[in-house]
Amino acid sequence: MCKTPEAGKLPVVVVIGFHWNRPLELSAMPDLVGKVRAQGGMLVEYAWVASALLFTWRQPRIVWVPPGRSRAVAGLPWTLLSMLLGWWSLMGLFWTIQALVQNLMGGVDVTAALIEPNQSPFVQAAAADERKSRHTVALAFVGVLLLVLALAIVYLVLPYLKDLRRALSQ
Repeated sequence: MCKTPEAGKLPVVVVIGFHWNRPLELSAMPDLVGKVRAQGGMLVEYAWVASALLFTWRQPRIVWVPPGRSRAVAGLPWTLLSMLLGWWSLMGLFWTIQALVQNLMGGVDVTAALIEPNQSPFVQAAAADERKSRHTVALAFVGVLLLVLALAIVYLVLPYLKDLRRALSQ
């Protein structure tokens, strides 16, 4: 039985959800590394999200991007998949925004970390590049969330305040 909230109190909603991150599948990694060594290009990590009500599933994908091809275009399949399947739970909403931002910004270049994992100068440079890329994605994600919050305030709170001001002035 659901009670209506008392005056001045907001109802408390408890959301229980199941979400998990699938680990990166490395079975195709030797083939991807071979393509980069033979043909050039880069290895880019894209994210995709699927959710339904209380279940959310997020998984990274490493994709070979040929030389001269746009990283953002190469990530479009994962972006579209997340746009279709990702929004359908509370956690899915946030993870989908993060995945869309990451994928539309061209993913995260992990080439150096995967091609030369034991070479110390390459490891340091790769780690620095990956940190910088993930930091940029995180900042863009926060920016998108702030934009969504601002739009919610403009469209949900301001009309209510106008009505309240009119009621108080009468």
